[in-house]
Amino acid sequence: MGRRLPRPGALGERRPTGSDVTNPRGPPKGAFGSGAHAHLDGPSPSGEAPPTGGKMALLRPLDKMPILDVAAILLLGAEEKLLEELAVAIIQECEDPTKIQVHVASSLPLPTDRECFRPRFDLIVFILNLHSKYSLRTVESLLPHVDASFFLGKVCFLVTGVRKERNTSVHLDTIKRMATTYHSPLLFSDLELECFRASVAQRLIRILQISAGHVPGFSALNLLSMMKGSLELFEQDM
Repeated sequence: MGRRLPRPGALGERRPTGSDVTNPRGPPKGAFGSGAHAHLDGPSPSGEAPPTGGKMALLRPLDKMPILDVAAILLLGAEEKLLEELAVAIIQECEDPTKIQVHVASSLPLPTDRECFRPRFDLIVFILNLHSKYSLRTVESLLPHVDASFFLGKVCFLVTGVRKERNTSVHLDTIKRMATTYHSPLLFSDLELECFRASVAQRLIRILQISAGHVPGFSALNLLSMMKGSLELFEQDM
């Protein structure tokens, strides 16, 4: 008998908070390459709600057709600066930046005003900071807006701040239980350090390629077995 996935929650009642915009604090123009994309799905510059006044109910992995030879990743979390820095690192570490799209957001559901331009997401990464209880609460509020079918190998959790675990605000076991509950891989890093940010970016690119079906012989369902021992590997790198 298969494991039962958590039931997605109901659609939130919050007002729309923004739309896709090109990352305003990313690298200089042209640094992403001609075909690479990094988008911020956060509040609009004016802070006003989008004209349509609506939001997507649940993120579903098969709502759209995939883009040929292009994989799309969505980074979710409370700290936009870390999200944007990781987005830049992912694009910089990609051998062919034209084959990847990176989106970041700090809230769900996503606004509908630019939904027609938004790709089908092949991987969602929830980013949590061990030094921020707000980070944990944010991810907990985001999870009900993701369809259960995403948790079949198209979601992973990324924990930052592991190197300073003794002085944390969030217990690591809490996040481990969350990843176990949602049957999703758990990665560990320290996104404030460029070397670790680049390393985890490379790993996320590989996971994204598998989730998008771009690696022959592997599927998204292989990810759980592949990601075992992530913490031990990270500690060895320390």
